[in-house]
Amino acid sequence: LSTILPGAVINSATLELYAWDQTGGFGQHSALSGNNDFYVQRITTAWNESTVTWNTAPSATMANQVTAPGTTNATQDYSINVTALVQDMVTDPTNSHGFHMQLVTESYYRRINFCTSDHANGAKRPKLTINYSPQAFLKMYFRNWILMYFLTPLLSIFPLRTSSRENMN
Repeated sequence: LSTILPGAVINSATLELYAWDQTGGFGQHSALSGNNDFYVQRITTAWNESTVTWNTAPSATMANQVTAPGTTNATQDYSINVTALVQDMVTDPTNSHGFHMQLVTESYYRRINFCTSDHANGAKRPKLTINYSPQAFLKMYFRNWILMYFLTPLLSIFPLRTSSRENMN
């Protein structure tokens, strides 16, 4: 996301998550005691992968959170529309530190379990696909000149012919 400049418009963003493919350890998805719908939220505070625990979990916001439907099988993969969340991340990069997932109802025998970026099979690692439009430009008129500022390091000033001013609005 750091290569997308603030002000860009996110046209679409899809988070792909792949079910844990092993029965050992924490196991696969489980909805034994009820559905395992879950939220995807934006993390708003910094955290460290090697030191984070349940008790030191970073803060997350419910703004534009996405509710993903529960699983229908133990190895269900997900493709989740996170466009609004990614737009928030681009708009406020200082308070954006990734995605947080949490069951809607946390209860025994309910679980979602996805492969991480450390998975041996690269095709099973989470993937975020973003389609965006670069920043829009501002047009300002100053007497007989048009100032076009593209919200990037580019600043252009062009003479404006009086007869064409009405056509450019």
